[in-house]
Amino acid sequence: MRNHSEKLYSVEFTKLNRESDEQYFGNLHKDIHYSQFQRVSDIPQFREYAEEFQWSNREEFADYNFTRKADIFDFIQQIYSDWLAAASEHNIRFTQADLFKVDEAAWNRLQQRMRDKKSDYPEMANGHMPNGLFLPNEKTASLSEISDPDELADAIQERELLAKIRARQRARQTPSPQ
Repeated sequence: MRNHSEKLYSVEFTKLNRESDEQYFGNLHKDIHYSQFQRVSDIPQFREYAEEFQWSNREEFADYNFTRKADIFDFIQQIYSDWLAAASEHNIRFTQADLFKVDEAAWNRLQQRMRDKKSDYPEMANGHMPNGLFLPNEKTASLSEISDPDELADAIQERELLAKIRARQRARQTPSPQ
């Protein structure tokens, strides 16, 4: 495993007045043909990058000064900000499932913090996290892809109905003997 103080990629960020991905993302996204991918976790360069910056090793990232008690929302925002921007710009998915595929520890911490902060941030159910982070779950991401208002209303109604049915089924299940 590489020493995390050595940068895997030399990235120069110039977010304003960029003319190309290379100007904005530096070498990090060089030679990626986004049209070949439907989700960010399918991109080999993303998986390699994520392997270098795991939540469980966050204290080793000298450039970020993360502590053991670092906030997961800040971690995702800082570590994956360029990938989130690229996914948005190229219209490919970056969801909580993608985070799970590359960093299960970060995903587990995210789920825990979402449960803890649910009352403070009710929009988290729709993928809107603190610090302006947008990381939807699969259901929310699939709903955002529907452009027809009638079709969207039908999908939301079906989703709510299925949730009610599953809740009734869970309520009817008898507890297992211990």
